[in-house]
This record gives sequence, C-alpha cells and structure tokens, in this order.
Amino acid sequence: LRAISDITSGDFHPVSILFPLGISFFTFQSVSYLLDVYNKNISPEKNYFKFLLFISWFPQLLQGPINRFETLSKDLFSPHRFDYNAFRRAGILLLFGMVKKYALADMLVDGVNLMLQDINETTPGLIHLVSMFTYTIWQYADFSGGIDMVLGVSGMFGVGMMPNFRQPFFATSLADFWRRWHISLGAWMRDYVFYPLAISKPIRRMSKFTGGRINEHLGKVLPAVVGNIVVFLLVGLWHGATPNFILWGLYNGLIIAISEIITPSYLKLKSRLHIRVDGKFAYIRSVLFTFFLVLIGNGIECRENVFVSLRGILGVFTDFNLGSSVTMLKEFFSESFTLTSAAIAFVSFTVVLWSDIVREKGINLEQRIIDQKIVLRWSVYVFLIMLVLFSFTRVVSGGGFAYANY
Repeated sequence: LRAISDITSGDFHPVSILFPLGISFFTFQSVSYLLDVYNKNISPEKNYFKFLLFISWFPQLLQGPINRFETLSKDLFSPHRFDYNAFRRAGILLLFGMVKKYALADMLVDGVNLMLQDINETTPGLIHLVSMFTYTIWQYADFSGGIDMVLGVSGMFGVGMMPNFRQPFFATSLADFWRRWHISLGAWMRDYVFYPLAISKPIRRMSKFTGGRINEHLGKVLPAVVGNIVVFLLVGLWHGATPNFILWGLYNGLIIAISEIITPSYLKLKSRLHIRVDGKFAYIRSVLFTFFLVLIGNGIECRENVFVSLRGILGVFTDFNLGSSVTMLKEFFSESFTLTSAAIAFVSFTVVLWSDIVREKGINLEQRIIDQKIVLRWSVYVFLIMLVLFSFTRVVSGGGFAYANY
C-alpha cells in the first residue's frame, strides 16, 4: 500500500516495495513458527497454502496479535459450522473496539498532539502530567480498540486469536501491567528471548556464583533480572531505535528488575511498619502506584526529544504551578475540542472504564449483554453504534492505528 501511494504521488523508489515484507507482526509470527518447528514443539505444515493462510490471516496483519501456529491453525484448518451466539459475541466485541478507537482515541488524538508539540522546558509540571495521562488513555484506546476490532472480525469468521489485553490499568505492579498489555508480544519475548537467556550456561554460572558469594536471593533472581532488562531493551528498540524508546525500555526493565531484587526487604519493611499487603485499600494503592509508574514511562517515550521528556517528568515533582497550568489547559482544550467532541470522548471513556471494570470482575461482558431482554440488549447495540457514528461527524485526525507503524 505504501508503494502504491508512492507511485501515485510520483515519489516511488524501488525500496518502497520491500517495506511490507518487514511488517513486524508478520515477522514475529513467522519466526515463532520456524523456532517451534526447529525445537520440535510443532510438526511442520506440509501444505504451503495452509501455512500461507496462517501467516497472512488478514485481521492480524496490521497490528497483531502475534499468534502461534499450534493454536491458530486449529481454528483456521478445522471444518467450520456457523455459530450464531459466537457470531453475536464477536460482533459486540467489534462494537466496543470501534468505540475505543473512533469515539475515544480519535477524539483525543488532536489534543494529545497539540499538548506534546507545545510543551517545552518552561511548561509547568501539571501540564506534563496531564499530557502523560491523555497520551496513555489515547494509546490504550487506539491499540486495544484496534485489537478488539481484529478479534471481533476474526471471531465472526469462527477463528479465535490470542488475546492482547487484559485490563492493564488494574495491574498491581509494573510486571503485572506487562502481563496484561500487549500479551502476545510479551509471550513471544518470554518464550524466545527470556527463557533461553535465563537458562543459558553463562547466566546459570553467574547466578550460582552470585548466590554463593554475594546473596542467596540475588543469585536466585539474577536470571530474571538480566532477562527482563534484555527483553525490555529489545522491546524499546522494536518500538524505535531512538534515545527515548531505548530509555523507555531500560526504565521498564530496571524497575521490574529492582522490584525482584528488593521484594524480601520490602515485605519485611511493610511488616515492621504494620502496613497491610492485602485488602481493598492495599489493592487500590498498588493499582494507583502502578498507573503512575506507567505514566512516567509513557512520559519518556511520548516525545521525540528525550531531554524535554526528562525535564517534564522532573517538573511533575518540582514545578506543579497550578495557577498557570489551569490557564494553559483551558487554551489546550478550547483549541482541541468542541463541546460535542468533548462529550463524545467523556461518554466513551466512561463506557470503556465500565467495560474494563466488568471484565476485571471475571464477567463475560459480551455474553452478559446477549443474555439481557431484547429491549435492553438492542438499546446497548444502538447506543454503541450511535456513539461511533457521532464520532465520525466530529473527527479531524485519526483513522490509522498507531501500532501499525511498528
């Protein structure tokens, strides 16, 4: 598509035709197949057209998820019978994905871009914090909305795919967050980078030496510490070989590694201070603290200039400046939103938050809606559809998916 666009605009270069071959999700899935065959975890597929179908199953090409042959092939290659109930569940998931993408992410994108472009070294810390928050919500709505749409479309064909999100903002630690965000990439890195590295002979020797000579706990967690740092450095490089993405990757890897190292001491300190580690208040505290760590990480990677990012994060702690921040925020919102688009974004945010709360409780939201009486069920359908249609009348930017660029 990029090559065709270049041809029609007169900017065609022969190299352009090679870009589609490097789509990372396509590449990840191909590599996982090769490694699984090499390690004899799966039998090689002898039918080239079946293999081609697995590699090029159309919903997954733009932004994943990164599926495994052993699971996706079961649905792709098996005889299909139309399941009306499964079709409806997939359709509802598709609708929720459209709300996330079109009625929330695309409503926010202009405001996010404006805030990130206008921020400089004199910008108050509160503005930096608000920009991190809106960027995080936009990123989640754009990516997870796209994935919901992908899973919904594939499900309507009777083909299940690997989930990619599990309410990440209810995570109680940064490690838990990454088990809930971009699950298929995390699983790929775990199986093909983390585990092979952690059980390699040099790491095992280093772990044994550290446990015997320095600290037993450190020796036990050393493989995980090294593995996490390497994995997140690679994830940062995958997002982009720029200083901000590399620093963002190291930030996440180091935070998780440090938490592994200090966990026993941290639990002892909590016990001595009589701080509860369970209960509703402890859960809410952990969720809020984890979300703040995610905001800081996104504050590193959301701007092209890493020094502006670091100054902004420092300003959150040292230069909040509430008075001037309120004035700047009014200007940002008046330039980025009309009353209608702000209302659509707010209602959509409420819908997304509610749906995530319901799912976090272990409720199958799609089936719960289907089980309602026809009036209530169709009221939900019409409400979601109208929310998406209203967003189409107000959107200025958007349309594409951010993770299609990786």
